[in-house]
Amino acid sequence: MKYLTLLLFPVLLLCSMPAKAEKGFAIGGRFGTLGAGFEVTKALTKRSRLRFGANAFTFGTSFNEAGISYDVDLRSRNAAVIFDYHPLNGRFRVSAGVFYNKNEFDADASGALTIGGNPYVTSLNANVSFDRTSPYIGIGW
Repeated sequence: MKYLTLLLFPVLLLCSMPAKAEKGFAIGGRFGTLGAGFEVTKALTKRSRLRFGANAFTFGTSFNEAGISYDVDLRSRNAAVIFDYHPLNGRFRVSAGVFYNKNEFDADASGALTIGGNPYVTSLNANVSFDRTSPYIGIGW
C-alpha cells in the first residue's frame, strides 16, 4: 500500500488543477489528510458554487515489540456536498455543507508480560468509529 501511495501521489498532484469541461463546471483530483480523491464543482451564480467530493484512504500495519503483537488498521471513506459563497467576488469563500463518513480505526495488542517474576497474558482491543454524517463550515481560498 505504501508503494501504491507513493506512485499515486505525483499523478494526483499533476491532476490537482481543475480540468474545465465547460464554463462553470470543473473536475479535479486531490490528495490530503482524508486520502486521495476527486471533486466536481458547478457554478450556480457569479458568487456561488456547489461542490461534490469523495476521498478514500486505507492504512494497516502489524508488528511485534517486546513480546507483544500489535495490529492497527485505519479506513477512511468520505463524501461531501458543499455550498461555497464568494462574498468578495474573488477566490475567498465561505462554505457550508455535509460530510458522509465511513471512517474506522481498529487496534489490537496481545502477548505476555512478566512483572515481578509473574507472567501475565495481555490483550487490548480498540475500535473507533464516527457518526455517519457531519456538518461542515469553512473558509478558504
